[in-house]
Amino acid sequence: MNWLLSKKDEERLALHQYLITHHSKTFLIKELIKAMNWSRYLVLQAVQQLNVDYQAITKSSQTFITIADANRTMTLHNLQLISVGALKGYYLRQSLKFELLLDVFLEDVHSNETIAFRHSSSTTVVRTMKEEVRDQLLLQGINIADNYKLVGDERQIRTMMVEQIYIAFANEQLPFSAVTLNYVKQVQHDVIPLLTKRATIKRVLEITIGVAYSCVKLSSYSTNR
Repeated sequence: MNWLLSKKDEERLALHQYLITHHSKTFLIKELIKAMNWSRYLVLQAVQQLNVDYQAITKSSQTFITIADANRTMTLHNLQLISVGALKGYYLRQSLKFELLLDVFLEDVHSNETIAFRHSSSTTVVRTMKEEVRDQLLLQGINIADNYKLVGDERQIRTMMVEQIYIAFANEQLPFSAVTLNYVKQVQHDVIPLLTKRATIKRVLEITIGVAYSCVKLSSYSTNR
């Protein structure tokens, strides 16, 4: 589970994983009700939303799941095009908790009002989300200070941010500043080709460099540098 995702996103992610790991194109709704331990309503609602999410990820109008026989059966179409990682990354990019964490990490914000305005939310919602994020971070020995900076062991912060940014932006434009992106591009050109040719490892290295450079440039994150 990813603590930055909503319960609904986690549920849809679990259903997607179930569908792609069972080598069948047709399912009975009652089978899914039993397998997921959900109500019929929840299964049908999740399936409908998954269709919307799949279209957003693939930028297409294709119907990936069709429901027939008076909501008793469903058939999958080209579901192999959407990996679990791609769907998880999509949900993470839509997560206000993740956006808040990213804003705080990059020291882009200094108030709940700024976060709310940036992400078309309300101050009340942002305040609640911030406390939920802080509670989870405290379990990892990290805190959000009153000045909206992450406070804790820098190595722990770097590791957490590399992991979450990779999930969200493995195949997307990285969320760093232009200065940081230029630095990453330079290192990518001069150093990374000497280390590996594997695309996945290259991407992890790019994000690791971007996170490390951001930490140095911003000069925050107290304790155990």
